[in-house]
Amino acid sequence: MHNSKLVSVICLCYNHERYIEECLDSVINQTHSNIEIIIVDDFSSDNSARVIHNWIKKNPNVIFIENKQNLGNTYSFNQALKKAKGTYIIDLATDDVLLPNFIETHLNNFYIKKTSNPGISFCNVELIDEDSNHIGYHFEINTKREAIKKPKEGDLFASLLDSYYINPVGMMTKKAVMDQLCGYDESLAYEDFDFWIRSSRNFDYIYLDSVAIKKRVLKNSLSSSFKYGGKQQRNMDYSTYLVCKKAFNLVKTDVEKKALSNRIIHELKLVTKNFNFPLSFKYCFLYFKTKFLKFTSVSI
Repeated sequence: MHNSKLVSVICLCYNHERYIEECLDSVINQTHSNIEIIIVDDFSSDNSARVIHNWIKKNPNVIFIENKQNLGNTYSFNQALKKAKGTYIIDLATDDVLLPNFIETHLNNFYIKKTSNPGISFCNVELIDEDSNHIGYHFEINTKREAIKKPKEGDLFASLLDSYYINPVGMMTKKAVMDQLCGYDESLAYEDFDFWIRSSRNFDYIYLDSVAIKKRVLKNSLSSSFKYGGKQQRNMDYSTYLVCKKAFNLVKTDVEKKALSNRIIHELKLVTKNFNFPLSFKYCFLYFKTKFLKFTSVSI
């Protein structure tokens, strides 16, 4: 039965000592009980590792990977993925909080939604601040807590090329997807965009119309800590360019070609605004390559 499947929850921690216990408790308090927990501390400079060790004393049936140097999210996740035995995978930052039915409702969503090749289930997300105060929702909701405007489902390759509209914390993924992709690309500064593009090429996305997780928005988060035009921002920008290059080799239709062109123009404007002219030139070259892409129609 679908509701008996093993689900691996990979909990990635870096300086989350204030929040990690609440996060881990939200995993063990799921209505779905067949869960494997893998925790990775990426050489936190606070007391996160100590908090994790104390939590494990009360909850011993977990795998704990304690990095001896800071290796980044993509590498840390992939190390945990190698140990994961679940049919499904959750990538969970340890400052976020799962609602009790997160796993159960995602499993039901995979069972109910009939698409050709479902690989990723994604849900609505509540945004909270450092003190757990409500900020808003990723998709605006009505009085029934349903999304007022339902996001697209199915083959999302073109849609995700054109705009980032999925919140990655709300996803549960079949391990088969991760295995086919060989996990995250460790050469990139961040994983979301690359994962969406590579996974959506071969797998369908299905939407769970439920607010099933709380995402904490921190002042010192990865995205908010970048200096305008600084080294970290440039690394992020270059990673986005590399994903666009991958997408160039994956587009198959004029609709997808148009979506990639839109993405390139958007990113070109951003890097030019940041005075990253070498990358602007690369985007211009990629744009013209994309513009002259031709697709061979196959007659039956």
